[in-house]
Amino acid sequence: TGGIEPYTYRWYFGDGSRANDDDEDIEHTFDNAGMYNVGLIVIDSTGRAASDSMLIIVDEPPPPPPLTLTQITSSGSEGIAPATFEFHAYVTGGTGPFTYRWDFGDGSREISSDGTIEHTFEEAGGYNVNLIVIDSTSQAASGSILIIVEPPPPPIASVNIISNSTGGIAPATFEFKANVAGGTGPYTYRWDFGDGSSSRSRESNTQTILHTFEEAGRYNVRVTVIDSQNQIASDGIAITVEGGEEEPPATQQD
Repeated sequence: TGGIEPYTYRWYFGDGSRANDDDEDIEHTFDNAGMYNVGLIVIDSTGRAASDSMLIIVDEPPPPPPLTLTQITSSGSEGIAPATFEFHAYVTGGTGPFTYRWDFGDGSREISSDGTIEHTFEEAGGYNVNLIVIDSTSQAASGSILIIVEPPPPPIASVNIISNSTGGIAPATFEFKANVAGGTGPYTYRWDFGDGSSSRSRESNTQTILHTFEEAGRYNVRVTVIDSQNQIASDGIAITVEGGEEEPPATQQD
């Protein structure tokens, strides 16, 4: 109050910084905790001065919440080699950014700044996937997840058609059976009877099937077997169908 405007405000913030301003309002940030005696000298246009001060207390910031790795999830827990999984880490607390150090248990490791990562296990086995998460204040948390990788299925070694007969007289009905070695069930059986009938190409989930050949001829019956891993094998068998004997014409008696 009093004096003759305009005024000049000389601020002393007690942390080594000063400011001159023509406005009575000013902002200042204290970067460190401590007690600061903020002083002000006001000078009016005639050079008269007045001063005042006030105490400012700045507390230490609260400690960050503890870093916790709450969960590691995976796109699956089991697979067939080579098997690829996506992992995701859920973190609470701490102070970002975070560093994720993955150890996949198969001799490979990876460091990332993202909590989501993919990894392929080339060989069958049980793998303990470990993760250490470190925040910007060097807090650390760890966790793990178990992954089981099965060996790849055996290939279909062979398929063999067995028939109750290889010849007959038209119309002739045969029972065919496909014996499969290797592969992984369930199997799909695609039959081709080679007779140009509406049942020339048939698909079945059973390995035994009946078929009737209406006309005489030689037919190459083939089966293609597909297992659950899309592995394929095939086999064929020759079937001979003879023509039926015609009945002699009836004779008329006197």
